[in-house]
Amino acid sequence: GIIHRDIKPENILLQGGHAVVADFGIALAVQHAGGGRLTQTGLSLGTPQYMAPEQAMGEKTVDHHADIYALGAVTYEMLTGEPPFTGANVQAIVAKVLSSEPAPITTTRKLVPVHVEEAVLKALAKLPADRWTGASQFADALGATAAQPAASAGKVHARRAREAMHGQGRAVWWARLAVAATVLATAAVSMAWWAIRRVADAPLPQQYDVVLPDSAPIVFAKGSPWGEGWTALAVSPRGNFVVYVADRGSRTELWYRSLLDSTARPLPGTEAAYQLALDSDGSSVAFIAGNRLKLASLAGGSVRELGEVRRPMGITWVAPDRLIVTDNDGGVTEFDRVGGSARSVAQVLCAIPFAMSPREVMCGSVGTGASEVDLLSLQDGTRRPIHLLDRAGDSSESSLRGSMPVLVGSRHLVFSAPDGSVIAARWYPDALAIDGRALVLSGVRTESVFGARQAVVSPSGTLVFVPGVNNGVGTLVLASGVGEAVPLRIEPVQAGQFDVSPDGKRLALTKFTLEGMELWIHDMTSDRGEKWLAGRMFFEPRWSPDGRQLAVWAGLPTGSEGVTLIGTPTPGSAPDTVRGTAFTPSHWYAPDRMLGTVNSRIVRVQLGSRVVVDTVPSAQKGQRAVVSSDRRLVAYMSADEIVVQTFPDGRLRSTVGRGLDPLWLDRRTIVYKDRDKWYRIRVSDDASLTESPQPWFSDGRFIDTNSRSHALTPAGELIYLRSIAKESSTYLRVMPRWDARVVTVVKAALRR
Repeated sequence: GIIHRDIKPENILLQGGHAVVADFGIALAVQHAGGGRLTQTGLSLGTPQYMAPEQAMGEKTVDHHADIYALGAVTYEMLTGEPPFTGANVQAIVAKVLSSEPAPITTTRKLVPVHVEEAVLKALAKLPADRWTGASQFADALGATAAQPAASAGKVHARRAREAMHGQGRAVWWARLAVAATVLATAAVSMAWWAIRRVADAPLPQQYDVVLPDSAPIVFAKGSPWGEGWTALAVSPRGNFVVYVADRGSRTELWYRSLLDSTARPLPGTEAAYQLALDSDGSSVAFIAGNRLKLASLAGGSVRELGEVRRPMGITWVAPDRLIVTDNDGGVTEFDRVGGSARSVAQVLCAIPFAMSPREVMCGSVGTGASEVDLLSLQDGTRRPIHLLDRAGDSSESSLRGSMPVLVGSRHLVFSAPDGSVIAARWYPDALAIDGRALVLSGVRTESVFGARQAVVSPSGTLVFVPGVNNGVGTLVLASGVGEAVPLRIEPVQAGQFDVSPDGKRLALTKFTLEGMELWIHDMTSDRGEKWLAGRMFFEPRWSPDGRQLAVWAGLPTGSEGVTLIGTPTPGSAPDTVRGTAFTPSHWYAPDRMLGTVNSRIVRVQLGSRVVVDTVPSAQKGQRAVVSSDRRLVAYMSADEIVVQTFPDGRLRSTVGRGLDPLWLDRRTIVYKDRDKWYRIRVSDDASLTESPQPWFSDGRFIDTNSRSHALTPAGELIYLRSIAKESSTYLRVMPRWDARVVTVVKAALRR
């Protein structure tokens, strides 16, 4: 009883020797909208290459015959390699669907049995009544023998014509054929004009899908030396093609994919790319491979290097001859198109910047919605937060929280909320404020750490995105380094930070909400959890050695400042604020002593009535330091390397190599990770390395939480967050004129 309305190859899955129909999104949308109400405006929902004529024209009544037509189109493509009708754009395809007949299958595939061709062409009949009445009939016709053909009207007419030719003189036949041809030509011109008028009057489909080559699907985190996910596609200014990061087995490569026809091709010289940005006219693409910024022309030719970058967080063109790269060390660097010239323009963290003008970029949050969106001046490095308008129309103290802001048109700002949903709002540049926030898109693949969404919109208003889920949402699992990880009995969370209590029975866990963040305490042996704190943001919860107290950095209601809180994590209890210097907790190694971070420098904290904070001797710029159980060694991150040194004097030190988030497995064994792999290494009392790093565990679905992304239990088991999302996709979804939808949705929100 359900009309699917979007039968196509991507929505037919093969499992256990059976075909399974997937993605009932359009069917459910029509059903929830009250049957025909959704189509009364003339919207043609579906994918053009597989839409029946009545569906393409936006008819109010579409029944199961439309799905029979779509299945016929899929079968036609299976036999010939292409759908029955293709074209340079949506309008051309729809025009052919309405007015043209599909080419005979045997024209390109001579060995296809006649009865199979007849069955498929009957399924593709223009009038619903001329098609098969059910899928079972269609299946029976395909499986029939040549002696029992399922004759179509076209084949009957062809046989009668042959009989007429043999039964009458050729001269009489050709005369009659000439008259018939004249009549048919006149009728064809009239029909074509009628079809063109109907197509011209009909709006474009709301959306359609573009299939990527099987050998080059879009991939989201592969290629990045740090395993972080980025927006893996860019759309041209006119919205007629995309460039995307393709998975080519052992490497990545940039590919061109048309949105109007089936053209797809690699861009030579773009191997190992993982971030990209098309220039203002869509003729060249800047991309990052390894630690190099490069530029490739879409017309071909050599690829040029523009300069060196370090752990980039975003790339954007600010002018036809200049682009900006932001990095995870708090740097914003400007490069020119020619190359060889780069200058530092600011020292701030700016995730996934969007160019508002040659002088300003808008910065998203660091972490999925954990901090504010603001405007960064490229002239003096100052940052101005974006505010929300209150009900009186005045700028409020509340700042906009979100990630990946982009301007659609000149008056609408689009950004991702902490849960990955896409929000649109009216933009008031003079007040640096927004109003009329409304959900404009959901079901978009979104990455963890920096909240990059796999969605781009062209200046012409075309939206292209990868359907999926928020990759920052995952399940906490427990692994021993041997065998498969086991999920904990805790509901899926979004890129939370966590720490396990010394007795291994409780987990302190931060969670994102639409209003901010919450700090929960979960029982490791059950599915019970209790919320302890709620606020704007919480970072790095750390248990005391006896497991009675918890320290955490908490953001103040506004601004970038924060405080350190320490308290007993029980419902209703309030923590104390550490007086003096605020620090981010790293490791509570004694009842009254802790390591922390202040301005990316490791500090020692002496707790008591008077808190004393001093720098750890010899420790360079670093973070997430942990002390060995005998308090003789300390390990920490310095940039992207693991360093171990004697504690507390720091007199002797060694560099382990590239990696993140060290923890002590025992008094002389360090566990750390590099992307989605974990390693162990033994060190001696003098901080020297006694062996090379040994592989311990790996999981391609590991989620980086933009902080210490794993914990160790007293038994030496590893806790981390595992994604429920896929690593790649074989298709893109296209929404023409999406900018008009943004305007409509925001207008409705402003009226409420």
